[in-house]
Amino acid sequence: MPYEVSQLLKDIGTPVTATPDEPIQDALDRMLHYSFSQLPVVKGVGQSRQFYFITYESILLALHNFGSRVQGSSLRVDDALVKVPNVYRSTDDLFELLLGIREMDAALIVDDDRNIIHVITSYDTTCYFRQWAENIMQVRDIEHGLRRIINCSFKKADGEIDEQARKSAVEEITSSNKALRKKFVVALQQYIKQNCILAVPLKQDWVNGAFAELLNGSKSIAISTANECNCEADASIPVTASCKQESAVIDSLSASKALHQCFELALTYYLEQQAAADVELVESLVEDAFKVIYNRSEQTKEFAELTLADYIQLFFNDICWRRCQDVVRLKQEEVQHMLEGVRDTRNDLAHFREEKITAQKRLQLKRCSDWLSEREHLIIGSFDKT
Repeated sequence: MPYEVSQLLKDIGTPVTATPDEPIQDALDRMLHYSFSQLPVVKGVGQSRQFYFITYESILLALHNFGSRVQGSSLRVDDALVKVPNVYRSTDDLFELLLGIREMDAALIVDDDRNIIHVITSYDTTCYFRQWAENIMQVRDIEHGLRRIINCSFKKADGEIDEQARKSAVEEITSSNKALRKKFVVALQQYIKQNCILAVPLKQDWVNGAFAELLNGSKSIAISTANECNCEADASIPVTASCKQESAVIDSLSASKALHQCFELALTYYLEQQAAADVELVESLVEDAFKVIYNRSEQTKEFAELTLADYIQLFFNDICWRRCQDVVRLKQEEVQHMLEGVRDTRNDLAHFREEKITAQKRLQLKRCSDWLSEREHLIIGSFDKT
């Protein structure tokens, strides 16, 4: 979808115009009063309207050509006009307007009846793109500040970063394997609780109930992943609306037959390996059984590849936040509220949801950037002392 001229019109007021028959001095006084370098002028009516600008340059040129002075001159606006070759509508392509604006540093926006509704200047376009660039740069500053603080929190006594500890922390927040494995353990425990005697082959009703627990976990994992990266959840992890009712279980089974079969294999593997039907699970056996159901090798992200949301999670990791708390002197939920607001604004910027980026969100972005910048040196200084 192309950028439209309408995106520039948000904060632009009603145009100030001049008429062809008014004295040139009146038009010049109006330009000085509003600090405008040009005024639009219209001749004709309806669809046959013709559009012009009167500018500082065109006024000086007219005075020179006619040998006149501003005061006492009989020159009219009509004697100092510059024809406007093109006008634009709010639905036109923004970049076409940017090309056309170069000659006069201004462009006219008209409605379907060719009435002037706005005047766009080079200053307006500069402000528009400056605002976007400023917002993106502030997000970058916040992200880089978090990265520096997090890296310092993982430094060892010799000043070097403990790469292994940092990698473990990254894996903890990014690994979908770990999250799904926790749900697999819940499902496994449910089955064993129902099955007081170790029995293979499996009882199908109990398998279905345990599998429903697994799907419950898969749903929450898929939804949180989709919200985090603003993309669709992995289709290989089935999602069910409700797993407590028998009909919902049957529906989910039919939609995820392959995963159900994998779950049965994993469950069978575990029960064959465990000597007694004990709710206390054997960790090594759980790990081996889980590989049957979810055997995809998962590459842990590098620290530099993390998203802003990941850095926020790491910032509130015990290793980092515990050391920041005394310097920040705010509750965790208060800082988290601000950083998550920045994350939401960052996502709106990245996905060009301009209508969601309010003046309040822009201000929050700026204040967060300033706040973090001021406290970063204090936080890192406190890390060095400890």
